[in-house]
Amino acid sequence: MSLKHGLLGLLNYNSMTGYDLSKFFSDSLSFFWTATTSQVYRELTTMERDGWVTSEVEVQFSKPNKKIYSITVVGKQELQAWLTNPNIEQDNPSERNPMLMKVFFGAEVSKEIMLDYMERTKEYYEGKLKELHQAKEIIAYNDVESSKDKILYWRLCESYGEYCCKAILEWIEEAVHSIKEES
Repeated sequence: MSLKHGLLGLLNYNSMTGYDLSKFFSDSLSFFWTATTSQVYRELTTMERDGWVTSEVEVQFSKPNKKIYSITVVGKQELQAWLTNPNIEQDNPSERNPMLMKVFFGAEVSKEIMLDYMERTKEYYEGKLKELHQAKEIIAYNDVESSKDKILYWRLCESYGEYCCKAILEWIEEAVHSIKEES
């Protein structure tokens, strides 16, 4: 998936500013797709040039003006083409995983260093799991026209993230146990 298709999907729900799109990504999609604000704006510029979105400046008097993006008919067609494409697009996290690279070369440092690294990694994924639980509460956004179907699919993605975090946490527990046994 490209970031462009994720942005089209969000704009299909509602017109938004680049800031709103970036916030939506960080609030609800970050456990499976991250995007910086600069990436969002860069893609929006390209998408507007390609005719997938249009923008309108909303003049504000007490704040800076807002640029609001909306999906076009061509953008909706592109979104549908991507959604109905039967090809499996999967970035395999095991193909590029810095955590596993460090573990692979773990014998080059002391066990204490590796155990400390594993503890910090565990804390990171526990934090991600907390974020996912919070996402359950905010999954139906006020500014997005929601339906039961949309919420179902959003929750399925949240559930996937939860399963992944739990699997990694379980693996960390086993890894720590194995490292300690070698001592």
